[in-house]
Amino acid sequence: MKPFKELQVKAVCLGVIGVLLVVSSTFGASYSSGVTANVVTKTSVTADGQKIIYPKTDKAEVTAMTVDIAPGAETGWHKHPLPVYAYVLSGDLTVELEGGQRVSYGTGDAIIEVVNTLHNGKNSGAEPVKLAVFYLGAEGVPNVIKPEGQQLVGGDRDAHGCLGPAGYVWCENKKQCVRPWELPSIEHEGPTTEERFQYHCGK
Repeated sequence: MKPFKELQVKAVCLGVIGVLLVVSSTFGASYSSGVTANVVTKTSVTADGQKIIYPKTDKAEVTAMTVDIAPGAETGWHKHPLPVYAYVLSGDLTVELEGGQRVSYGTGDAIIEVVNTLHNGKNSGAEPVKLAVFYLGAEGVPNVIKPEGQQLVGGDRDAHGCLGPAGYVWCENKKQCVRPWELPSIEHEGPTTEERFQYHCGK
């Protein structure tokens, strides 16, 4: 007989999958009496506004797991090369993206994680954070990728909070951290990254 805790975790995971796959507020109507389904979130974009794209593979692999983050603890900088969805079972979590943006989540929130973008999750509360996490991946593809070499930490940020090791610098005109080579091209100002940065952000 399996321990009650293990059975409880599996029950929670199955319940979360059911909630996250709800596609309309009337979904519960197809169930028998006594069953209620509530939409936690419904979106076509990730936490940073990028369109959700499902992996194209004939070796699909789904991983479901629980994650516990102690008060004050961090996940460390990492990224996912595939769609990842999570549900906050309890606690308060703050996720910082490599561009300086911060997103906060609390108990009962759904997390549509960013893809191929470095981020760091931190327990910003006094209680442990408990997550149910689901990776929509493929066989042989890692769910989590950490940056090579020295781990990115807060001390790598400049006075504006821009993450230098990731290529970000402060853009005064836009009032945000940017990667110069990702700025829109400008034919009349020349093709170089420096000219592009000066045009969009000032000298």
